[in-house]
Amino acid sequence: MVTYMARQLPYPIYREYGTMKFLLLFLACTVGAAANGIDTLRTYDARGGYAYYADPSVTMQAARFDLSAPGTLQTVVVLLGGPSSGGSATLHIYGHEGGLPAPGVGRDLVAPITVRKSHAGVERIVVPLKRPVHILSHQFFVALDNVSPGVTVLSDRRKRNTVCADSTDSYAFQLLRGRRRQWAWGVYSYLIDAVVEYDFRSATNGGFADMTSSLGLPDSLARSSSIAWADVDRDGYLDLLVDGRLYHNDHGARFTNITAQAGIAGLPRAAVFIDADNDGAIDVLFLGLTGSDSGASALFVNDGSGRFTRHALDLPSIREPASVCIGDADHDGFLDFFVGQSGARDVVPRNYLLINNGHLGFVDRSAELLNDSARTVPVAGAQWVDVDNVGRLDLFIASDDGTSDQLLRRQVGGAYRNAIQYGQAGFGTAGARAGCHWADCDNDGTMDLLLPVRSALAMERDRGETNRPVLKRVAAGRYDWNATEPVEYEEARAGGAWGDVNNDGLLDMILTTSCNCRYASIYEQVEGGAFAQRTWEYGFARVAAGRDAMWIDFDNDGRLDLATFVDGRFRLYRNACNSGNNHVELDLDGPHAVGARAEVYTGNGRYTQVVTSGRGLLMQDPLRLHFGLAGASRIDSAVILWSNGRREVQHDLVMNSLNRIREGSASGAEDVAVQEVSASPNPFTTHVEIAYTLPVAGDIRVGIYTMGGTCVRTLVDARQPAGRSVVVWKGDDANGDRVAQGTYIYRLVSGGHEVSGKVVLMR
Repeated sequence: MVTYMARQLPYPIYREYGTMKFLLLFLACTVGAAANGIDTLRTYDARGGYAYYADPSVTMQAARFDLSAPGTLQTVVVLLGGPSSGGSATLHIYGHEGGLPAPGVGRDLVAPITVRKSHAGVERIVVPLKRPVHILSHQFFVALDNVSPGVTVLSDRRKRNTVCADSTDSYAFQLLRGRRRQWAWGVYSYLIDAVVEYDFRSATNGGFADMTSSLGLPDSLARSSSIAWADVDRDGYLDLLVDGRLYHNDHGARFTNITAQAGIAGLPRAAVFIDADNDGAIDVLFLGLTGSDSGASALFVNDGSGRFTRHALDLPSIREPASVCIGDADHDGFLDFFVGQSGARDVVPRNYLLINNGHLGFVDRSAELLNDSARTVPVAGAQWVDVDNVGRLDLFIASDDGTSDQLLRRQVGGAYRNAIQYGQAGFGTAGARAGCHWADCDNDGTMDLLLPVRSALAMERDRGETNRPVLKRVAAGRYDWNATEPVEYEEARAGGAWGDVNNDGLLDMILTTSCNCRYASIYEQVEGGAFAQRTWEYGFARVAAGRDAMWIDFDNDGRLDLATFVDGRFRLYRNACNSGNNHVELDLDGPHAVGARAEVYTGNGRYTQVVTSGRGLLMQDPLRLHFGLAGASRIDSAVILWSNGRREVQHDLVMNSLNRIREGSASGAEDVAVQEVSASPNPFTTHVEIAYTLPVAGDIRVGIYTMGGTCVRTLVDARQPAGRSVVVWKGDDANGDRVAQGTYIYRLVSGGHEVSGKVVLMR
């Protein structure tokens, strides 16, 4: 990250201008009433004399303003001094500016405005904006440059401490830029007012509330920055593994530290849940135990009653784990894992693919299965993901250096080849990565990638680089940056996570930051696939969530809560936002749950999610899937494709509830009641005939859906006798209007089973 707040400014030259009676009168007349939504922001003290900087090397002077809520900047008032009676300055308005303490990007929100003096001495200049500026962020800047000789930008004389300071940033209200574009901060404030009309949009029915202490979780610096969730005791509530400690979830009301009584000991650099022996009881894996020079690791095996027995592991040294992800890499039915290291201490980081030997041990097969770059790239996130929906897990590795991302596709024989290197995916963009999360965010059936990017200030300012975080499939096998993301540039971006915060069926996202003086942002997905910042509305403003985060329903109320680290301390936020939308949660249970794909069908949509076990920066989501269903009134079915290729259809799911699905508990697609299904002609131009046979009389529904799962038209929804039937679709929707050409899905549901296929409409 670029650090450019190089120094504190020397004190300015003082000049007294009477007793400031004029200024005090002006203040009494212009302070807005917040109750009316109008507020006049100012940071200076009007009770003393003026001062100004006379340094000829200063090329710009800026005032930083903090907003307490989203608002619209309407007017700026500046006080200029000096003997000139006709001099001028150029006024700039800058916004978030990457979260930086000064306007280092220099991106004007409106065209620069010339302000001109009309008489000598102190002059108050009111600058109404022709186009009001809406500001969603917590800060903005009013800056002046091109200041004429004989014109001075006035400061007050009351010294202030910095508002926030950490190892890289110092946030003050007064900034000055030198000739080399370096900024420094002062201890005073410029005499500049900003008139803002606040939106006064309150948090949605309560927003997010920090429940960490009230739930019995410790308020202390975490020595390990990994977070993992799993239902260890199978009571329906997710338990927490954080900082090497196991906390039992007491029905969402409290967490109890059971580490010692469970037989778990030691402090790991990373910790995850894994069913290492396929016995259905969740084990605990500690990687890189601190206090061990060798970076040793250990497996704590669950005997099924909640007691764990320690097994030493003969693993390579793991000292700086950045990401751990679990999946069946060799398709032998046992869970393996990849661990990527940051290289913070090692000159060359070492990453490992460790294969489960089926006997409570793991074998290092990195050299055999991974290319050289994948074994040595500094990792900033990793995840197993089936990017092409063929039933094989691929491995994505986000690189900390921004040049060596890996999308490793499994080849015949078990080795992995980088699809990016061979032109099978386009991930190129400047900037280092910071976490990763694959999910189907737009319900089109393909996986999308949330990939936060840290692009340096020079890239953003001088070359116009962007750090849009979402990659979407744009063609078969290829991904590219979505060009419609209105996500603000953040220079200190850290991790990010998908989650349907308002249960509307579209995945939203949180983006975190890596510095204590920067703040996380919540972006809500809106109609059309764009994202709108809703941080304030969700009551999450000015939360310095760092490194990474995850959405989790810890209290089973159907609303996704948030787990993260703030200032190095674990934090758990309860979601109190009541959208009124429906939801369903699926607990997938079985040896092939990790990597399983679930599709939930409602009367008017399809929603797809995949079980992920470990992703991003040491985040491990549970084997539980949360689906927002918007206003759907019923759930038709859920189709589960387990990681071994077994396909099962589940019916009678309970909406707004947790549903546990055991592998092998439902009939597979090969047993569908509907027989002899065909669609012809295919492709078609005017109509297609869908024929099918019912072996026995029963209810049947036949519908046409888009590739994204939206219902186009229901052709049949009735009880029919046994025998062969034919239904015709003329390429129209429920209103009788013609639909666009393209590929559509026909779907038949009957007798607790279903079958589907594709038809192509050509105009």
